[in-house]
Amino acid sequence: MLWYRARPNGDDPDSCIFEINVIERFAEGAEPPADVEHGGNDWSKVDWGLILSQDFQNMGEVQKGMKSRGFKGARTNPVQERAISNFHQVYHHYLADKN
Repeated sequence: MLWYRARPNGDDPDSCIFEINVIERFAEGAEPPADVEHGGNDWSKVDWGLILSQDFQNMGEVQKGMKSRGFKGARTNPVQERAISNFHQVYHHYLADKN
């Protein structure tokens, strides 16, 4: 299993902590030693592979666009991210009932 996680970097809205995690199953006794890499503070010096490198090249422009007056907010994918949309709807409803 491979997954990515981007989480806030303190109070800095212009940066994040980005993690790549991998879980793999091995036969008993065939497990290799755990391999942990830390990219350090300069993400541009890490070999992320073709796809992530291409995605990362766009991030500066995406951030500029998100700060423009024309950006009204992010929207989830109505099919693939339905659970996220539902979570936020229920969460907002719950908060509204508590006030």
